[in-house]
Amino acid sequence: MCEMPIAPLMAIGKKRGKNMKAYLRKNKILLLMIFLIGMIVAFGTVYLAIILQDIVNIATEGDAKGFSIALLRAGIYLVLLGSCKCTYGMLEKVIIRRITNKLRSDIFSSAINKELNTYTEENAGEYISILTNDLKIIEENYLLPLFKVMENTILFIFAVITILQISPEVLLALIVCMVGMASVSSLFGSILQKRQDTFSRQVGQYTVEIKDLLGGYELFKYYSETPHAILEHDAFNSKLTRIKFRLDLGMAINQTTSDILGLLTMFLVVVIGAYKVITGSVLVGTLVALVQLSNSFVNPIMEITMNIPKMQSTRKIMEKINKLCGNQTIEKTKLLSFRENIEYKDVWFSYDNKSYALKGINLTFEKGKKYLILGKSGCGKSTLLGVLLGKCRPYNGIVQCDGNDLEECEITDLCAVIQQNVYILNRSIRENIKLYKSFSDEEIKKVLSVCGLDDLEMEENSLELSGGQKQRISIARAIIRKKPILLIDEGTSAVDTATSNKIEEELLKKKNITIITISHKIQPELMKKYDEIIYLEQGNVVEQGNYNELMKRKGKVYTVLQTQQ
Repeated sequence: MCEMPIAPLMAIGKKRGKNMKAYLRKNKILLLMIFLIGMIVAFGTVYLAIILQDIVNIATEGDAKGFSIALLRAGIYLVLLGSCKCTYGMLEKVIIRRITNKLRSDIFSSAINKELNTYTEENAGEYISILTNDLKIIEENYLLPLFKVMENTILFIFAVITILQISPEVLLALIVCMVGMASVSSLFGSILQKRQDTFSRQVGQYTVEIKDLLGGYELFKYYSETPHAILEHDAFNSKLTRIKFRLDLGMAINQTTSDILGLLTMFLVVVIGAYKVITGSVLVGTLVALVQLSNSFVNPIMEITMNIPKMQSTRKIMEKINKLCGNQTIEKTKLLSFRENIEYKDVWFSYDNKSYALKGINLTFEKGKKYLILGKSGCGKSTLLGVLLGKCRPYNGIVQCDGNDLEECEITDLCAVIQQNVYILNRSIRENIKLYKSFSDEEIKKVLSVCGLDDLEMEENSLELSGGQKQRISIARAIIRKKPILLIDEGTSAVDTATSNKIEEELLKKKNITIITISHKIQPELMKKYDEIIYLEQGNVVEQGNYNELMKRKGKVYTVLQTQQ
């Protein structure tokens, strides 16, 4: 188990993958407000039919004074109803904004908090797709329809109650039409869901493909394959367009069918109402009220039947979000100090469960000492550091820092890492070095000088630098943090030999810092400055010791040096 000093147990990755209900519950006060206002709006919309009934009946009676008063009351009523509708719409937008903002934040946090061994470029493409496309779909096809369904359900209930009191026959006709609409909704719902799922998958694939093709810009140029890259893109684009057209066509047919059923319903209401007027059972005003109420009956059904399929179509997207973000909380203990050593005890690791990149590694890296790891490409050098940092997991064996098992603990806060493949943000040199930490300009200038970058302006965009300059920026980024452990994985491969040697010599002079360097450059003068040299071959430690010991032994390292001379 982990020993002190360590940070209290904490979640490295927060619990994610919550369903939409959880996000809605966080806005329960706003939801209650919008529900109450929705009831007021629904009641007001239905009661508008009664007001129209009174206006028409007064007009048919020829009461001019009563007609004027009725119109004034109706005007005031419409202003109040409009105000309530406006408030409802504003609250709706506020809730949607808050939910999408929290969703986007949670999804990004989930991505950035993933364990090193679980994060891939494919994951990155999927996250980009979710944050750019899928969340927009959720907003348009789930959140907006959700509030429309709620609003129209309330309106529908009030309309049913009112129509039942005025004319049960009209209500029966409306129910028959409702059954027809429900059948259409069920049919189109399943079809549209499948098409939406297909479209969402294709958008994700298209995003990955675009990233891949644009990333290979130079490759296509050098090999004169730009036309084929365009053809490949156009094939993806055409497929995406076809799928989107089928989705839009299905939605259009669904909408048209609903419109036809709506017109049929209105026709039945008018026929029944007109018959009642002819027979003298109701006044003309009542016929007008029934027509208005039928709209309050039919329109909600049309809205509900149209929006429920939209909501259902987002199910796969939400499942993808839950799956990608995960539901588990990964708890690790953060190490706060490095006092003694890092130990590898019989460590084995395989990328494919077939061949091993590391085979029974037993090594000890002591505090304050400098280590150089050598070996041919593919011998396991980078994998050795990957195990330490958590990128290469799970592994067999034990890796400990001061006796703390790194399967249970997080060591990254103790490490600064300089890699061959440098990632530079689209920001200034200052911001790329700081990375959200508070370093003074004097501190930044000092590390820039160590890295041979005195001539650069700190406000200059880092993306405009050369490959060697970018690599030195990453070195400066690591040095300025003064971590007790410095890991260098071919970290000066893009830097000229003279500058590389100067930087490495400066680093090796630093006391109380443990340096583990992976290098393909075998230079005797630098090798002499390391406390221990480790030579890997096919995942095995075949030789280790200081420079003088290895030269006396005349083993693997000696042979390699002689070959290169």
